[in-house]
Amino acid sequence: MKKYIRIQEFCEGHNLSETFVFELHDLGVIKVRHIDNLAVFPARDLSRLERLVRLHRDLELNAQGLQAVEHVLKQLESARQEIQELRSILGRWE
Repeated sequence: MKKYIRIQEFCEGHNLSETFVFELHDLGVIKVRHIDNLAVFPARDLSRLERLVRLHRDLELNAQGLQAVEHVLKQLESARQEIQELRSILGRWE
């Protein structure tokens, strides 16, 4: 069974507006579901959402800024994986 975290509890614990989390959802940054009339997000996304909240506070980024940061981080991770694959291929030729 999948584990979910209630958005209300997350926001209360992080002193954050629920509206902000729903903005992130509207932009496709996080996925929000409604289960038994409760807004929730997958527990596996907790660390990512906490990182976004830190960026929001530390750098004063709005939801659109966080969307851009997420996009750049995904591109960086993709490039990192590609470099690792290429190094592996090069290692076979050495």
